[in-house]
Amino acid sequence: MEDDVDYRELWADLSRRRRHFLFFWLGWVPVGGGIMFALVVAVHALRKIGISTPDAAIIVFFVALIAVWGYFFVTTFFRLGAFLCPRCGGNGIVNLWRRHCPHCGLRRFAPSNQPLEPTAGRSDA
Repeated sequence: MEDDVDYRELWADLSRRRRHFLFFWLGWVPVGGGIMFALVVAVHALRKIGISTPDAAIIVFFVALIAVWGYFFVTTFFRLGAFLCPRCGGNGIVNLWRRHCPHCGLRRFAPSNQPLEPTAGRSDA
């Protein structure tokens, strides 16, 4: 039996995926706002010295920025959701409200294999 299995590397991968997802989810406001502010300041400075910039170019820039950011957000979302339980291979262990696998009872971030725990709502537990 697999009594001495070490899951630390797999949990580190889950933590990395979760950090990337949170960065792209919550990071849009400060990063997007900072880029927008910098662009407005740059356009204002260019217009002050007599160089006109087309407004359409600014809009295209922001649409491209949103598209790229959205692509990375969706990609990290699906990568996080694709993480499977190291013990049974079931999904659902990345649920923010659940601290164990709904299929086999493995506690999230458990360093190694542990005895099965009964899970709430299971009739066979």
